[in-house]
Amino acid sequence: MPWKTWAYLEKVSSADFQTYLQNQVVPTFTTTAQRDTQVPTPIPGMLCYISGTKQYMMYGNAAWTALPFWQQPWGLIYDASIGASQAGITTEVDVTSMSVTFQSTQNRVYRITGRAGLNSSVAGDVMALKITDENNAQHAIVRQQIAVANTHMPAIVQVVMRAGGGPQPNPPAGSWTKKLRAARDSGTGTGAITASGSAWTQMLVEDIGCVVSSNVP
Repeated sequence: MPWKTWAYLEKVSSADFQTYLQNQVVPTFTTTAQRDTQVPTPIPGMLCYISGTKQYMMYGNAAWTALPFWQQPWGLIYDASIGASQAGITTEVDVTSMSVTFQSTQNRVYRITGRAGLNSSVAGDVMALKITDENNAQHAIVRQQIAVANTHMPAIVQVVMRAGGGPQPNPPAGSWTKKLRAARDSGTGTGAITASGSAWTQMLVEDIGCVVSSNVP
């Protein structure tokens, strides 16, 4: 968004009011670089909003500092539940309706959780529940041995990921697709996911905060 320096007694048009005054009571910029170019000499106490990182900032002590909102969790991003069972699992498969695509923000931390009831037609089989990316690359896995054939065994799998690159599973910020997948990890039976109105298959994505060292993304 542009920034305008007003001249003495300059007429304020309706277009200028909409673009500059109404929308810039707290100035909005796409990036911090745009802000620094357009406001080269900020004054203490000035506020701005960086839309690219969803971040409020305040100028003081000769520097811009992120307001506490950046350090706080942003909460639930995605919540999907399904009450229908899924049968015939002998290899690794996508769990029905358990895929999400969302926009991750640089230096934000996300917790992804999957929950399902696993079973198999043969006691002693091991079933697995996984969180993967869109290419089925595994982020996390939990295994559950089926003690009694055709008996529901609850399983929860979870991974915490930082947007911004680095060792896996910390990919660059941007569009992320995450999936819940199930597999018969070992054994000879036919696996299944059992679900109902009181025992849902579920996938959650939560923003749980920022990287500790990242006052500014």
